[in-house]
Amino acid sequence: MDFMSPEFLTIAMFGTLIVAISFGHPLAFTLAAVASLFGLIDNGWNVGGLFNLYANNVWGLMNNYTLVAIPLFILMAQLLD
Repeated sequence: MDFMSPEFLTIAMFGTLIVAISFGHPLAFTLAAVASLFGLIDNGWNVGGLFNLYANNVWGLMNNYTLVAIPLFILMAQLLD
């Protein structure tokens, strides 16, 4: 069995997530920790490469012009209040 295959890492990640949630850890911190841990495992413990991957994902998400509507909805709610 190949321990670096995507299938095994997916099953191990899901199992780790379920175990960490069952211990009562907050969901947001558990998701961040499990994602970071398995990102490091998949990336060969390259911390700099993992941070570049995070930065590229955040840039791609924040470069979406559809998200401009969120602060405008908040502004409209404040004006109507």
